[in-house]
Amino acid sequence: MNRRKFIKNIALTSFISGIAFLEKKSLFALNKSYAISDQSAKIFFRIINKAKKLNWKNNSSGDLNILIAQEFLDIKYLGATLEGEGSEICRADFTGLDCVTLVENTLALSRIIKKEKHSVADFFDELTFVRYRSGILGDYTTRLHYTSDWISDNAQKGVFKDISKEMGGVERKFDLNFMTKNPQYYKALEKDSTLIPKIAEIEEKINEETFYIIEKKSIQAIEHLINNGDIICFTTNKAGLDFAHLGFAFVQRNKSPKLLHASSKQKKVLIDASISDYAISISNISGIAIARVVSL
Repeated sequence: MNRRKFIKNIALTSFISGIAFLEKKSLFALNKSYAISDQSAKIFFRIINKAKKLNWKNNSSGDLNILIAQEFLDIKYLGATLEGEGSEICRADFTGLDCVTLVENTLALSRIIKKEKHSVADFFDELTFVRYRSGILGDYTTRLHYTSDWISDNAQKGVFKDISKEMGGVERKFDLNFMTKNPQYYKALEKDSTLIPKIAEIEEKINEETFYIIEKKSIQAIEHLINNGDIICFTTNKAGLDFAHLGFAFVQRNKSPKLLHASSKQKKVLIDASISDYAISISNISGIAIARVVSL
């Protein structure tokens, strides 16, 4: 290779590297549909690199859920991380989690690891798919706020299967109205009251659906049928609501499955008591629904 071609190749390589750098930077700084902090991105890449090194993709989807969720153990409990100024965008914060964001972030990570797609953009594609109705990000009302809606929509999308009926669940219809009766608890509804009728329509539609719930008194009898990484959703007897909490089943040989969750009481992500004991300990919990992730 002569000197002129050598210099030309160096210049071309530098140009391509510069484009790659700008594209990588744009994931964090310029994208308008999602938001993630530098610190959260570091945690994201740490998990992805560990998953690649240890071939986590070869695990079952349930076991993979638990491998990922354990990476968040002791992360502080932090609510309202999905809210922000301006229009609705998909947000992820790995430095603080609540029960919903722990499960959603874990599911999105699990899906990209299984698909061997490892970029931040890939993660947000999956997070958007899981978090929003029909997987499409629109305004605030397209987010799946009610857990019953989240279960139904993700079952239809093939993310998981609601196995509550086959596990002995009894029929249940909800009477949802909490969001529309209490808009003061939701920043977006306070700022834009035109969203409230849209939420009311969603509530009415959910109220027409039939769900299956394993009653609190029956949980212990079916615990041995719960698989590692199953999503456990706890129903509540609070007026106007459906579910109050969710987490993952952490199953060890010859032991009752425990609850891996982000606890508002303990202020962190942890492996807690058995699922039945946890349900008994919370007076407003009335039962559970169980979702089993579909393998990709």
